[in-house]
Amino acid sequence: MLLAAGERVVHVPGARRQSRAPRHHGRRTQSDPRDARVIAEHVRTRRELRPLPLADAATIELRLFVGRRRDLVAEQTRHVARLHYLLTSIHPGLERRLDLTTKSALSC
Repeated sequence: MLLAAGERVVHVPGARRQSRAPRHHGRRTQSDPRDARVIAEHVRTRRELRPLPLADAATIELRLFVGRRRDLVAEQTRHVARLHYLLTSIHPGLERRLDLTTKSALSC
């Protein structure tokens, strides 16, 4: 929306935000309004920041799919870790009998 309106949209690296925040505010507590102020000041004073190009629909859709897949993989990893914990807490010998790093151990 900002790009379509002709506004300048830039990428502010996280390390730069973090390095400026404590100096700027004198304290290390984090809040959204304070972070927004630090980022806005950084963008206003630094002109060498990399501009973000306008993304096409395919790029946006691909990013959504990749993000969703990343979420599903993380959820599956949590489930397998939880299953491993429950099985070994019920019967410690199950860990030796089942190799939970493969799908074959989970399918019956």
